[in-house]
Amino acid sequence: MQETGSRTLRLDALKIPHHGSKHNNPVSLFKKLNCRRYLVSTNGKRFEHPHVEAIARIVKYGGPGAQIYFNYLSPFTKLWDVRAAKDKFRYQLAFRRDSDPTLDIEL
Repeated sequence: MQETGSRTLRLDALKIPHHGSKHNNPVSLFKKLNCRRYLVSTNGKRFEHPHVEAIARIVKYGGPGAQIYFNYLSPFTKLWDVRAAKDKFRYQLAFRRDSDPTLDIEL
């Protein structure tokens, strides 16, 4: 950021650290980014990730129009698929289908 003179780092996408742990995704990280696409890679079975606080930070600080991509539909990801919340906080979701081995993300 120092090289560009900008206070934020522009990214096409960010793979969320540590599968969406609340401890590895601080508010300060999202405040320093200019990013719209957030990739969350976890099935939630071992550590019950992504943690609700980590996704809430993306929703609140990830900027309007944030797009969150989950590679699994799980109890920890499905709870964000609420029309009223998506409309209020202006975020979008995408889930990998069980029948599809990949999740395409257009950058």
